Amino acid sequence: MRVTLGGTQPYSNGLIWNNSLGAGPETDLLTRFSMRMDLFVGPTEAGLPQALEFTLQQSFCLSDCGGPNAGFARFTYSMQCDFKDSGTWRVWNTPAFSWMDTAVPCSPFASDSFHTLTFSFSRPDTAHSRVDSLAIDGAVFPVDVTVGSILVAPSEEYLASLQLDGDFAQHPYSVLVKNWSIEGETAPEPASFWFAATGLVLLAGGAMQRGGRYPSGFRLFVCNREIGGNGPSGIQVELFEPSDDALQ
Repeated sequence: MRVTLGGTQPYSNGLIWNNSLGAGPETDLLTRFSMRMDLFVGPTEAGLPQALEFTLQQSFCLSDCGGPNAGFARFTYSMQCDFKDSGTWRVWNTPAFSWMDTAVPCSPFASDSFHTLTFSFSRPDTAHSRVDSLAIDGAVFPVDVTVGSILVAPSEEYLASLQLDGDFAQHPYSVLVKNWSIEGETAPEPASFWFAATGLVLLAGGAMQRGGRYPSGFRLFVCNREIGGNGPSGIQVELFEPSDDALQ
């Protein structure tokens, strides 16, 4: 899959997310997660992104489930590679609606090959989410940051997303993504639920397309968070299985 961010409005961004990974009683029980993908940014584009964001989100009922006063919570596990601001990997703090810097440096990826990113998340209790570690091409960087959950309107979610952020000049750039997978398991039981990367669905410009080898139910969302409105980022998506030939 190739995702391209363009447009003219500075600091616009494009988000693709999956809201059909199988949210339900089984996913509500998951407390440990691993999200993995292979990512490539071309040599002429490596210095153009403002940031890239990688997120897994889980929402479910905590109290009075099925009753008139059902209480739902959302747990967000999110990291941002902030190339042009802090130069660090950051963790999203949902209650504070802000990013938190970590000690893990973020720099443009080398452009000679795909890079494997693995995010390890966990839910220590029913009030917090935790980013445990990040691995880049097998090198593991401890993160160990815990943030709070938030109460939300009744909704059951289990979704993953990738966001491309534009810079001050909205320089256009593309990323290639392949082998995107999410694994979740319950604790302390070893049983796991594996969501195979199949049946991608993308909504772009009003046209529905199917194909690829990524989780089903993906959709696109375009916004300009900096000015608080929807901005024309010009995001485009091409569905194919990237290979080393695509790097030429």
